[in-house]
Parts: sequence; C-alpha cells; structure tokens
Amino acid sequence: MFDLIIHFGSYTTLNKQAKRKARALHVQVVGWAKKGSPQEDANNLGTKIRESDIPFASAWRVGRDESRTKALIIHIMDMEKKKAFLSKRRALKGDKIYLDDNFTPTQVAHRKENILSMFDARKKGQCVVYRYGKVIIIEQRAV
Repeated sequence: MFDLIIHFGSYTTLNKQAKRKARALHVQVVGWAKKGSPQEDANNLGTKIRESDIPFASAWRVGRDESRTKALIIHIMDMEKKKAFLSKRRALKGDKIYLDDNFTPTQVAHRKENILSMFDARKKGQCVVYRYGKVIIIEQRAV
C-alpha cells in the first residue's frame, strides 16, 4: 500500500507522496468530547450521524492543549467511503462538532492566503469552494 523508503531500526519513513495519500483518507473531528478510547469515540460518532458502521482502519487524538478537547483523527479505508461518511455530517449541524479533511500545515497556510479572494468572489455573487488546494468557482449565483 505504501512505499517504504528508509528503515531506521523500528522506525520507517514514508515518502512525501505516500504520506499525502494516507493523509487524504483522514477525517478530522473537532468538538467531540473524549469519552473512551479513540476507536470507541469513532464508533459513538457513527451512531450520532446514523452511520451504523464507520469503515475506519484506525483512530487517534492529536493536539497539545490539555485545556480543551483534542481533535479526533479517523483513518477511513478508501476515498469513496470517506466521501459517503462526510456527506452525513449535516446530522451534526448545531452540535458544535465539525468534520473536515485533515489538512497539512502547508495546505492550511495556502488556504489562509486564498481565503480573502474567496470572500471577495462570494460578495460578487459567485459560488466558491476550496478543494484539492485550489479555489474553484462552481457557478454564478442568481442575485
């Protein structure tokens, strides 16, 4: 599945492309309170969004700040299942629980650079989204 390029004892390093592919299958959950192990939390999230069986391989928590809930990262098995899982996030609307892609720091910085141009385009009546590292204008909205 992944190309292993360097072995240092028990540590293995993946090349950048393999890391990017692996991270593309991650879903970041912010606002989900820690109640048990990350795997139990992922299953509980599935019942909350009416998904009886989340097709995840693993789950873990990330973050350093102990004063707030750490983000839950869920590794979904394949891209189609991830899209189906993310399509059900509307069930969480109003709960202050957010599901999104797990962006790299580089992607976050790039998104911040482009966010102002996205707001300007929306003010002009255009439908704009940020997908796969690009600002995409989907259609012209009727004003």
